[in-house]
Amino acid sequence: MLNVINSFWFQGVVPPVTTPFIAAHNAISGSIMDSIQQTAVTTLYNQLSGIGTPNGNNLLSYFQTNSSSRLWILVPVNDTTVNANAYTLDAIHLNQDATYNGFVSGDFLPTGVAGGSGKFFNAIVSPSNFGQNNLSVHVFGRDFYNGPAQFSYGVTQTMGITSIGVRMNPQAIGRLYYKVNASGDYSFVTPQPNGLVSVNRASSTTVTAYENATLINTISSTSETPPTFPLYFYAVNSGGSPTRYRTSRMSMYAILPSMTTNQLTDFNFAIQNFQANVITGGR
Repeated sequence: MLNVINSFWFQGVVPPVTTPFIAAHNAISGSIMDSIQQTAVTTLYNQLSGIGTPNGNNLLSYFQTNSSSRLWILVPVNDTTVNANAYTLDAIHLNQDATYNGFVSGDFLPTGVAGGSGKFFNAIVSPSNFGQNNLSVHVFGRDFYNGPAQFSYGVTQTMGITSIGVRMNPQAIGRLYYKVNASGDYSFVTPQPNGLVSVNRASSTTVTAYENATLINTISSTSETPPTFPLYFYAVNSGGSPTRYRTSRMSMYAILPSMTTNQLTDFNFAIQNFQANVITGGR
């Protein structure tokens, strides 16, 4: 069956949210999204709905049960053109509240967005919008640790990196720090993470870290009351003030309910496919 979206032809099923996302993107950017990007978006929504994925999970429906779920997929207008405002469009609820702060036009490319000193993406939503033991955070990138180009995100309830919060960032080559709704800090030795990196709290006693849906670490961590300040990407929101800026280029960020390994496998499948096809040659 052939379905038409904004004057391009896609062979397959078009999920109901696809057309509104593309229409919203067009309205924000003032340009018509190219057929390559439209195809990638439509395929992503199909796969998030459980079509053609390894386990058939309807993740889109699951994410939509929480009004604070956010998935920023950073869709360019075409292979060479980016609209920074359109990069704030969330793929779950079509929310546009999130903001880029301190960035300049050269930071926005079809391959993603580069951070730096004084730059942070304010997700607006906070870990407290999710259950204390029901939260996952995800980023996608290719230069998570490349000299000074470290990725970072997080939020703590009070000033200080070790206070109760959510964060992830590498402090040195081969060591990664992370926590979810807990105080203190946890680290483990790991090769440089690339692609989709996820942290997940689905219980009151443990937090898990994944690279491309492969479990890379589990820590014993007693959950605590989630912070109420909004989550930042490219920096840590420390009691309401940004700190720990990082320069890495990321091409997707998400704050979502927790997922099982089975669900993460499907999420990784959909995100990897999208990143490979959203621009010619892939990100």
